[in-house]
Amino acid sequence: MANLFSKLFRRKPMSDEEFAREKERLARAAPVPRLWLFGKTGSGKTSIVKCLTGAEDAEIGNGFRPETKFSREYAFPSDSSPVLRFLDTRGLGEARYDPAEDLARFDAETQLVIVVVRVMDHALGEVIEPLRAIRRSSPHRPVLLALTCLHEAYPGEQHPERDPFSIEFLKPRHNEGFHSNGQVDGNPESATDGHAPPATGDVASQAVFSPELARSMQAQRERFHNLVDAIAPIDLTRDEEGFHEPEFGGQRLKDAILALLPDAYRQSFAGFEEARKTLRSMNERRALPEIYSHSIMAATAAAVPVPWVDMPAVVAIQANMIRRIAAIYGQEMSSRTLLDTLGAAGGRMVLRFLVREPLKMLPFVGMAASAAMAFAYTYGLGRASCWYFGELRRGNTPTTQEVETVWKDAMDVAKGLWQKRPGGV
Repeated sequence: MANLFSKLFRRKPMSDEEFAREKERLARAAPVPRLWLFGKTGSGKTSIVKCLTGAEDAEIGNGFRPETKFSREYAFPSDSSPVLRFLDTRGLGEARYDPAEDLARFDAETQLVIVVVRVMDHALGEVIEPLRAIRRSSPHRPVLLALTCLHEAYPGEQHPERDPFSIEFLKPRHNEGFHSNGQVDGNPESATDGHAPPATGDVASQAVFSPELARSMQAQRERFHNLVDAIAPIDLTRDEEGFHEPEFGGQRLKDAILALLPDAYRQSFAGFEEARKTLRSMNERRALPEIYSHSIMAATAAAVPVPWVDMPAVVAIQANMIRRIAAIYGQEMSSRTLLDTLGAAGGRMVLRFLVREPLKMLPFVGMAASAAMAFAYTYGLGRASCWYFGELRRGNTPTTQEVETVWKDAMDVAKGLWQKRPGGV
């Protein structure tokens, strides 16, 4: 065993070029959802990105990059460590949009289309026509209609105290066979019954609260009949606009996305959402996507069904993660104290990880165990690093025992996150 450890830790570290290639390979293997935001400028697409990621407007605005003539893409938190990808179609209603270029570029890589429409906007010809082409290209890919800016139907009033809305699912999620609204697979424009689907949520409450909103929602429901799989009414506003609930319907939007995404991508999204609930500070909010994406990549690398060969890649991923976290907290990565503290705290836990490595000899079982351990260990390391750097900024010097306690608690959280990913990476 001593000789084995010696050979393992005497290995030459990966070069920057080797790590970049390995990271690119792992990123392709990890299930990162790409959400296609389809709607006019000003319909609320950026607000949806902010709701789903927690990123600030400036981060989102500076993060989009042109991809095609009409579309641009945003990788959150970065293109090198994505947790979510957003494709934004621009210019609908301003210029005639031809979806052919976007379909050729993104059709096979997009798991969910989110059509974003202001609930009171009924000049939607420029949206409906290309949406039909997008729907025809992949009839089995789910489409969600997000009806935004609900407050425009009741200006000067707060949102209803009792939320009368719910997610309206128009067809079975997997789009198999004959649908409840009369649509048959392969022909999203035809329906056998010709009737609009039932209203969303409590129709009576909607009508009493705002008859104008109820009428407008029904018109949108009829307009998008056979073109979407679900409808989620939302109202995402800035704090200064004065609404008691700035993200009215935000959880409804997330629930709809979780319900419609394919399994592997849904698991990634669910784990990230669950991890966000444990955040305590702004720096943690910025660091979490890096921690989560690096943990997924470490798990993907550790799923290699050959003992030991993945260790250099996992260690390189973890080192890269800590460098990014250190930069977020404005700390020096080269601190000897940091290396000594993390090394001592992680030593006992990494031994458990290494002892499990021979399990890889058992098909499937070994791969799952190793991937789960790599995810939990990397996630715990990231959260412990956040806590460590935070303590340094407050003028404290954490002990090895304190770091180990934080690390172990974070690993316990990570095990729960992993369970939200049935089947592993």
